[in-house]
Amino acid sequence: MSTIEEESANVNDPGVDHWGARLLLILARVACYLPWIWLALFAFYVLVVGLQAGHLPSYGQPDPKDAGAASLLYMPVIVLLLLVMATIPIGVGLAVVRLMRGVPQTIRKGEAIAYLAGIALLLLFVMRDFAGLMTWLGD
Repeated sequence: MSTIEEESANVNDPGVDHWGARLLLILARVACYLPWIWLALFAFYVLVVGLQAGHLPSYGQPDPKDAGAASLLYMPVIVLLLLVMATIPIGVGLAVVRLMRGVPQTIRKGEAIAYLAGIALLLLFVMRDFAGLMTWLGD
C-alpha cells in the first residue's frame, strides 16, 4: 500500500494527523450535501422573488438577474448548480479509482444515500422543469 492509501485508510484514527487526507474527507462530506444546499437556496431564491413580484416567477417575469435585492442570490444559485453537476463525474471517477486500488471508501453509507437522493431530486427537477422555474432561471 502506498503512503496516500495508508493515510486515507487511517484518516479516522484519532492518533493520526494527516491534514491533507482530513481536508479531502471534509470536502467529500460537504459535497454529499451540495445538492440539498442548492435545492434549498434555489427554493429560497424563488420564494423571495415570488414575494417581490407577487406571483411565481416565469420566463422573463421578472428577469432573474434583475429581480431587485433578490438578484444577489442569482450568481450563487448558478455557480452552486454548476458545482453540483461537476460533483457527479468527479465523484464517480474517484470512487472507481479507489475501488480499483482497493482503498476503502471513507464516505458513510448514509451520506452516500443522501447524495444520491439529492442528485436524483435535482436532476428530476432540472429535467422536468416544474412550473418553468429552470427556464426562468436560464433566462
